[in-house]
Parts: sequence; C-alpha cells; structure tokens
Amino acid sequence: MEPDIDVPALPKIPAGEDAGPARQRALLQYNDKQYGGRAFVAWKPFTHPELGKGEIGGWNPKYASNAWPGDILKGVCDRHVTFELFRAGLMPN
Repeated sequence: MEPDIDVPALPKIPAGEDAGPARQRALLQYNDKQYGGRAFVAWKPFTHPELGKGEIGGWNPKYASNAWPGDILKGVCDRHVTFELFRAGLMPN
C-alpha cells in the first residue's frame, strides 16, 4: 500500500530496508495530527468462526486507500477532472 503518494506534507522517505516502517510511522503521525486518528483502526483480537483467532484493524479504506480527505482529495479530484475534460476534447465533433 502506498497511501502517501498524494500526501505532500509527508517527509520524503529514502528507499531502503527501513522505508516501509518509516513511511507507516510518518503516515500514522499525519493521521493523528490531521484527522484525529480516524484513518487507522487500532488492532484488536477477533475470533473468526471458521479461521479461528486473529486480529482486525489497520488502515481504514474509507480514508487511506484512495485519497485522504480534505485538500488532498480535492487535489486528486481536480487532476482527474482536468484529465477527463482533456479526453473529452479529443472526441470528434
């Protein structure tokens, strides 16, 4: 998962062995500061009727799997609208 693609406020994480955990820490801090922790659900034990014991939680796909709410989502929408208008302009009359 690369949820920080459209999060310009995140520091640039250099590639390497620790890049994944560093990116997750930065995203968690951003989530806590900007969204009061809503984008991440704390892990909790869960017993599935067929699979047994496990845990559920993690990034809330409502907030973190596509575009983050607020200005980030607006920016993504603006880029998509601009592209779709460009594509529409290529259609024959």
